[in-house]
Amino acid sequence: MTVISTGVYPIDKLLNGGIEKDIITSFYGPAASGKTNIAIISSYNISRTGKKVIYIDTEGGFSFERLKQISKEDFDNVMKNILIYKPVSFLEQRKSIFLAYDYIKNNSNSIGLLVIDSISMLYRLEKGDEDVNEVNTELARQLQVFSEINRKYNIPVIVTNQVYSLLDQRDKIGIVGGDLIKYWSKCLIELKVYENGVREAILKRHRYLPEGLSIKFKIINDGIIEYKE
Repeated sequence: MTVISTGVYPIDKLLNGGIEKDIITSFYGPAASGKTNIAIISSYNISRTGKKVIYIDTEGGFSFERLKQISKEDFDNVMKNILIYKPVSFLEQRKSIFLAYDYIKNNSNSIGLLVIDSISMLYRLEKGDEDVNEVNTELARQLQVFSEINRKYNIPVIVTNQVYSLLDQRDKIGIVGGDLIKYWSKCLIELKVYENGVREAILKRHRYLPEGLSIKFKIINDGIIEYKE
């Protein structure tokens, strides 16, 4: 079983070294919980090794300035290895995923990571306008493609996801995409936000690590560091 470092020390520590190559790893949480920062830093960490990263940005959250903060003088070299798709509809998201898959088929040895940040933004918009069953079927199809990429090419996939409050359960949240995300993601990490810029990553599902493990962290200019009280 092979893991790769995300370059985010607290996440690597939580996951006993990093994310597994042959599965989908999902990070979910509210706004400003660190999802995009984790995605960008992971992309930087892989791309600086010479491997390419495919980054599907559905929310316009990918920040070149943030990448510059992290990569410093490495920025130009790193950017050569990051391929960015920016879909603005759920249909375009589907097209971006299949374009990425076609690219991987022909260049699998050069790809180190695939990221979608987030998978639920455009899904959520589409769900409000279209038949729910049809939209859910399409989301499942997209997740299946990611799983095929994992298994056939041993390329890790990071998925970020939004959450919503459960009205009948105080302080509880639901994952947008619900059971579909839970089914296809073999590693699930919930992110929480506290006061003074403190965040927490909680392991909700893993193939061999115990559920409930957690670590607190802070986002700084150079990246993400562990927070110890």
